Amino acid sequence: MKTERGRGGVVSGVTYRNIHMQEIQGQCVQITLNYHAGLPPTNRTGTPVFKDILLDNVRCDKGATSFYIDGLEEQSILNLTLRNVTMGPMVGKEGRCDYVDCTCDGLSTCPSCCRVPGRNRTTCTPGASLGCYSSAGGEGALLPVPHAELHDHVTLEACAAKCHGSNLAVAGILAGNHCSCGGAAALATPQARARQRPLGECLPANCSVTYGDGCACTGDTKERCGAAQRMLVYAFACTTAPDLE
Repeated sequence: MKTERGRGGVVSGVTYRNIHMQEIQGQCVQITLNYHAGLPPTNRTGTPVFKDILLDNVRCDKGATSFYIDGLEEQSILNLTLRNVTMGPMVGKEGRCDYVDCTCDGLSTCPSCCRVPGRNRTTCTPGASLGCYSSAGGEGALLPVPHAELHDHVTLEACAAKCHGSNLAVAGILAGNHCSCGGAAALATPQARARQRPLGECLPANCSVTYGDGCACTGDTKERCGAAQRMLVYAFACTTAPDLE
């Protein structure tokens, strides 16, 4: 299922049942309101809606990507339910899962952003800003572990969660759209100190809150995620709790 900003319309009450996929070149399951990422938000009439979707007894044996589930910041995918949806050992990792209200049963291979009774979920909250750094030399020279899979969907929380999953304590976002992770020791080197800039250069007052402008986070344009050639580096805290029934 795919659509994008500007197309509008409501798709609801859809069931996919008793489907066995054996060899899929792309995504086994793709449900997206953001088929062409980067289109600007539109009015309510032009914003598409997917809701009340059921996947029941669906299996994929082989595929490049398991799930690609992608709603919009202004319009989540609503009431997506997975029952006995399984991915075989020859299926690639999840491509994306965000802006969706989703639940799984205990038999399913559950996407990371969906709820499943009894499963623990980790939530990360951005903390103090640790500095603003020039990207001269490439962001990897400062924080060496990139997470390109967040591209076009970067938020402070999502980048922090990736860093937490990599057992790294520091997150950084360059130009609104490039998440990297590293350790606090990397910020204490002479090379890092030479690249440090005033914090205001990573939090510009004249940010246009437009997708791709270099300072607004591409996954949430209300957040600030660095600026052109500037990486915002920050700490974060994460908590783990069971999903609600």
